[in-house]
Amino acid sequence: MEPYVSSTALKFAPGNFVTTWNPDLGREAVGVTRAIEDPQEANPRVLVKWLHDLSEEWIRSEYLYIAN
Repeated sequence: MEPYVSSTALKFAPGNFVTTWNPDLGREAVGVTRAIEDPQEANPRVLVKWLHDLSEEWIRSEYLYIAN
């Protein structure tokens, strides 16, 4: 039996491009997901590598959108 994985964790699986509004930049920031902290959680924290400065940051999935 495989462990439960939330649909949100599947949506933001590592390697997906994501966007979020970044008030410090005054624009949307684009990044690539690197890891999911707890894939069983409904609203997990996602490790994102931002493309504007190559920094990595844990951010709640509720603040992320899949990039078009």
